Amino acid sequence: MARLSVKKRLAFSILACVIGLGFLEGLLHLVQVASDYRQFRNSLPTATDSPESHHAQSDPDLGWVHIPDRVHHDFYGPGLTLSIGHQGLRENPAHSTEDRGHGRDPEQNTLFRIVCLGDSFTLGYGVGDADTFPAKLQSLNPRTETLNMGQGGYSVGQCYLWFRRLGSELHADCVVLAMITDDIWRMNSTRMMNGYSMPRFELQDGRLVVSGQPVPAKIPTGQSLEPNTRIGSFFLEHTATGQFSRQTLGGHASLEQSDARQQLLEVTMGIIRALQGVVERSGGRFAVVLLPEFRELIDEQAHHDNRLVATRLEQLATDRNIPFLDLTSDFATLTARQRANHYLDEQWHHYSSRGNQLVAERLHAFLRQYVTEYPKAR
Repeated sequence: MARLSVKKRLAFSILACVIGLGFLEGLLHLVQVASDYRQFRNSLPTATDSPESHHAQSDPDLGWVHIPDRVHHDFYGPGLTLSIGHQGLRENPAHSTEDRGHGRDPEQNTLFRIVCLGDSFTLGYGVGDADTFPAKLQSLNPRTETLNMGQGGYSVGQCYLWFRRLGSELHADCVVLAMITDDIWRMNSTRMMNGYSMPRFELQDGRLVVSGQPVPAKIPTGQSLEPNTRIGSFFLEHTATGQFSRQTLGGHASLEQSDARQQLLEVTMGIIRALQGVVERSGGRFAVVLLPEFRELIDEQAHHDNRLVATRLEQLATDRNIPFLDLTSDFATLTARQRANHYLDEQWHHYSSRGNQLVAERLHAFLRQYVTEYPKAR
């Protein structure tokens, strides 16, 4: 009995050591997870103080819009003024004062009115009022009047909603949707880096559905963007319970990036179809232009995504009889030095005055060829 008692004590001692080591290992793992979590929280993207913060305001349906009737002198540098009219459109210095309401009787308007709809590339980030491509387009054909309906950071969905709200007041003869590929991908988030929120867009039985309105308020600069979603992902990846849950559920809670992008592409096609309908019901012509970003000319993956979008847009344009212009090759054939002169040396590499001039010239030739109503320049 004494020997059995010794064996039992030895077995209990070994078991206690195993349990203790297991507990110690678990404790050390929790310490490591806590350390990783602190680093993770510090690495989360935060709302930045973007240029839009200085000339935009929150909007419950669109996310944000320009503050009307504001002139921001030297906004992008000495002499580079940003002027916003009372309808929230960037002003074209060529417009006379009495023309800047943009809502006059179309029967009295002898000029061919073009609305350029898009994001910061259309707005003309980084250049003065006269150097945006909409303003330069008008200078190439005095028989036209161009309205700049560009808003920094907008997705293609927000462009659609903005025109749906304001389009009936503008009496456009032609609406040009000028888009970059990021106008599609940014719809994968409900909050932008500028802290503003945006609505959600999806297709249900082929019909475009907009949700999430009114959108949440803008968050302060420095606050984490969508922390709850990212925190959940962290614990799924860094804890045994989370890993077990992912394995049990099959690990298919989120789409692969390629699948998500394909879905966003289909939503974009639905948005463009809806926008075409709004424009044509008002008696205007509709066209789409794909603008290349600088990184798409030098980065293989970005170029691949650009070609994917271009192919899908071309298919839709053919099916829907939409004039479509892809400007990627026009910029891709520039030399390295020429590219440096056509893009600005800033974070997002928007178009310089020369870049905007190139867009305007190609757009002018394109409209002259594919939009029969486009007047010939005298």
